[in-house]
Amino acid sequence: MKRSPLVVLAIALALAGGYFIARSTASKAGTASPGLYRCAMHPSYTAERPGDCPICGMHLTKMPQPAQASDGLRLSVTEQERSGLATTRISRRRLRRNVAATGEMVLNSPATLNAPVDGAILTINVAAEGPNPVPVQKNQLALVIQPSQSAHLPGPVEIRSPAQAWMTVNVAPNAPVKEGFPLAYYTSVELLPVIAEIPPESIDLVKKGAYAEMTADTNPGQVWTGSVTNLLGIYSEKTRAAKIKLEFPNRSLNMRSNMPVHVRIRYEGPPVLTIPEDAVLWTGQHWICYVAESPGRFRAHELAIGAQAEGLYQVHSGVREGDRVVSKAAFLLDSESRLRTEIDR
Repeated sequence: MKRSPLVVLAIALALAGGYFIARSTASKAGTASPGLYRCAMHPSYTAERPGDCPICGMHLTKMPQPAQASDGLRLSVTEQERSGLATTRISRRRLRRNVAATGEMVLNSPATLNAPVDGAILTINVAAEGPNPVPVQKNQLALVIQPSQSAHLPGPVEIRSPAQAWMTVNVAPNAPVKEGFPLAYYTSVELLPVIAEIPPESIDLVKKGAYAEMTADTNPGQVWTGSVTNLLGIYSEKTRAAKIKLEFPNRSLNMRSNMPVHVRIRYEGPPVLTIPEDAVLWTGQHWICYVAESPGRFRAHELAIGAQAEGLYQVHSGVREGDRVVSKAAFLLDSESRLRTEIDR
């Protein structure tokens, strides 16, 4: 019995069960970009040669050959208009995106401020808070030593902070000191190292040297600018995220180790082959899209996709530059394809 286009689309929607993407039309092996290998834990990472994933260290596996539908689906102009179907041409674009992450301040280990001569502590100019460090500015006078007679110096020796830092004084007034004795310990805050965790779906977007911004709840309204200095490649079982290191030049003395911070990393990659998000469907086993191969004829292609940004996916294989893909009503087209397959059986 012949069914009207509207009836066919209505049945398709009912079978879809809302917005669930089911298995696409039965397919046969098509063409694929040769030599692509993928990480099982980080599918967006691909390489042209076998090896290990730089993020988690797992061995890369060869990507399957993308499948292509054996028979294309045909829709009349009227059916396309009623379903709201539209296509977009595959092109190369730069993916731009801000990756947000949480991090923690990890200041460097304390350095030592040593006595340059034998003598005695004449004055201590750093406010003491017991064993706790106190903030000091660069070149701020920290201590004054009265050199011993054997030093043959004309007067007191001033000891100044070599950096903007948190300092703990290790001596008391009038205490005798020998040359090389640790007068104080200081932790510089002129450059703030941060360790942040990047979610798996954004790992491809974070590159060494990328521009980054940081904010902290302790300093409302203040924004630090810096960059990504290292991709640590440490995989976190708890958060399923990769860790990276960033550094931010700093003028504030409010920052301490282990303080939580928020970072935003700017990504702008080279031109890559891209496909609209709305054109990509998940069948439960594969990513697919529908390519308009001739007027009114559409064929399902299996995709290997990568990074996601600005409503686009990077696509590694499955389509070529210049192909027209269904970017609006792709879900309805997939449902229609499955329905017709069932009717034809």
